[in-house]
Amino acid sequence: MQKPTRRGSAFYVVKRVSARFAAVEPRKQVCISLRTDSEAEAQKRAVDAGEIAVEPLVAAALGGDPTPQLMLSGSAAAYIALHEADARDKGRNQRRIWEHTLHRSIRRLMELIGDRSVDALTRGDALAFRAMWGLRIQPGGLNPASANREIAAVGSGRA
Repeated sequence: MQKPTRRGSAFYVVKRVSARFAAVEPRKQVCISLRTDSEAEAQKRAVDAGEIAVEPLVAAALGGDPTPQLMLSGSAAAYIALHEADARDKGRNQRRIWEHTLHRSIRRLMELIGDRSVDALTRGDALAFRAMWGLRIQPGGLNPASANREIAAVGSGRA
């Protein structure tokens, strides 16, 4: 684990870029923000930052192994894993609600368009999802805030 360094009010770690990736990353080192101003929290997050693996992504970008397709059915879990450090600040109930809203929103999208690769999603899919919510918030139906929350959760991965 690398020791976190303070820059202004935030902490970061410095990682060395392997020589075999010089063709796609000219820098010798990269700084990874830990997104905290707490030294104790930075120590915890530095462990996670040390485990970042870029080799599979870079190999795919260089024409090596094909990048595996991320399906809608696995997108919520992937997003949650990717934002684990951000979710640490949430209480148990906040995290449960955040994860549930994300899973529910993606499940509803899949009910409408099926389980597809995230790369294969189109503007038409987004418009169909929005139209479905438009029908559900007719007078006497759901609150528009519910539709906005679900659409935002699918659009950005946040709940």
